[in-house]
Parts: sequence; C-alpha cells; structure tokens
Amino acid sequence: MKPMLKYIFSFVYLCFSSIGFSQNVKDTIKEKYGVRFGVDLHRIARSFYDKDYRGIEFVADYRISQKFYIAAELGNETKTTADDRFNFTTKGSYFKVGFDYNAH
Repeated sequence: MKPMLKYIFSFVYLCFSSIGFSQNVKDTIKEKYGVRFGVDLHRIARSFYDKDYRGIEFVADYRISQKFYIAAELGNETKTTADDRFNFTTKGSYFKVGFDYNAH
C-alpha cells in the first residue's frame, strides 16, 4: 500500500505543479480609463447623529495610467463647538485637488 501511495502522491503533485508553468496569453483588449465619482458617507452619517455637525463631501478621480489618478474633492461643513469657556460655529466650503498612487 505504501509504494502505491507514493506513486499517487507523486502523480498528483506533478499534475498540480504543471499548472504553475502554463502559458499566459497577452490580453489584446485595451484597459479603459475613466472617471469615478463618490460621496463621503461618514460626513452624511455624522450629520444625523451629531446635532452640532453638518457636512457633505463629493469626490472624483480620473485614471491617467495604471497606477496614477488625478483626484478632486468638493465639500461643505458646519461645526458648532460649545463649552464652558467658549462657544463658536465654523462654516466653510472647500475644493481639494491632488493625485493618488495605487500601490497595489
């Protein structure tokens, strides 16, 4: 039984190891680059559970190569801070532009 088990194991090992040496065919379909849009859900959710905060942020990016993206963010926030020593409200809109690198 043991010699037969060695042959079975060797055969299975040979079959599965040959999968790793299979040929890879180059893909002829060109990968499309495009624009992605999104919304920051944390700012919206925080607006519901924090009575002193209101905010929203929209994001977009455009893929310019396999690893690089041009990114932009547009948002608006209002935050009230009340304490024994001070009380103030901060309001503002912002626009940020930059780039992202996909390290994956």
